[in-house]
Amino acid sequence: MNQADLIVQIAVAEIGYLEKASNSQLDSKTANAGRANITKYWRDIAPSLQGQPWCLCFCVWCARLAGVLATVVPSIYSCTQLRNWARDRGLWIAKTATPKKGDFCIFEGTQSSGARGPVHVGIVEAVTASQVTTIEGNTSGASGVIANGGGVRRKTYNRTSSSIHGYFRPQYAAITVDAKSPVLMQGMKNTFVGEAQGHLNRHGVNPQLNVDNGFGPLTRAAVDWFRRLHGLPANGIIDVDLWIRLRAKAGAAATPTVKKGNKNEFVREIQRLINAAGYTPRLAEDGSFGALTEAGVKWFQKKEGIKVDGVVGEITWGRLRAPVSALPEEPPIEQPPANPPPLTKEQQWAVDNGLFKGDSNGYNWNGVAVRNKLAVVLYRFWEKYIK
Repeated sequence: MNQADLIVQIAVAEIGYLEKASNSQLDSKTANAGRANITKYWRDIAPSLQGQPWCLCFCVWCARLAGVLATVVPSIYSCTQLRNWARDRGLWIAKTATPKKGDFCIFEGTQSSGARGPVHVGIVEAVTASQVTTIEGNTSGASGVIANGGGVRRKTYNRTSSSIHGYFRPQYAAITVDAKSPVLMQGMKNTFVGEAQGHLNRHGVNPQLNVDNGFGPLTRAAVDWFRRLHGLPANGIIDVDLWIRLRAKAGAAATPTVKKGNKNEFVREIQRLINAAGYTPRLAEDGSFGALTEAGVKWFQKKEGIKVDGVVGEITWGRLRAPVSALPEEPPIEQPPANPPPLTKEQQWAVDNGLFKGDSNGYNWNGVAVRNKLAVVLYRFWEKYIK
């Protein structure tokens, strides 16, 4: 078993989850269903994006729960940006190739700009010679509340479907490598939870935890504290990456308070991250916190909507070290049905005679009403006067 199996297992368990009408009952699959794009998935990995289309957020959430690091599945929430990221790393698979379990199937459609491109994504669950089955978030048919999007659902497509753009193939790890670092979350009870509680106490969590092997609300709060301390999303999850940090020797704080007058490697990291965030003029990455660096810190704090004081504390560290997120496209398209209706005899005649371009699924009939009527007229003319 590897992470591909686990990410699919996690995604399948989410089938039936419905997005919410408000920021309430986020952990219930069906309660408070609505059309506001509010989900537990955004809450757990990118709360500042709550309310945005969430198909890729769902996939990233499943990856994080499976212990997949951001270097393998990035914290990107735009299908276009994910495709580009995959292409740059040689991880993009053409739609004509055979997909694999755990691949991200990216669909194409009309974007808000009017151009055709990537707009939706799902996790590949199964593949046959002719079809691919995916688990998708923010997809249609999961809820009666909202027709386009709204929930998590299993769907099946012909592999030749024109709606499939291609596949991103993450470089998953074998889970056996991390057998001593299982993914933990609230509700679990085992000795690994007890180990994590001990490490959190050693790293200085306040209040100290009772080492009882039970992952309850207090342990989740402690995990979130530790994640924020390291600039990670506060999603309450202990994954492989967090195990490494928990088991590391407790030493100097990972997020010391840094301000004007300091000279050290933390200042150099701050200067590098502010430059990466787009600050101009670029700061000299010399490890010396002077007036120019202070101005850069204030610029970043203002941009992030946090207290502007020119001092880099825990909150500013968290924002500086947070993974870069690309906003999702909107709106996500309505995916074509898995088993499209057959072409009418008029449509088939028009395609067979090369009058219009279409495929056997009929998906490429742009301007359907006009073309169908014209196909009918031409077919009847041929049948009456030429045949």
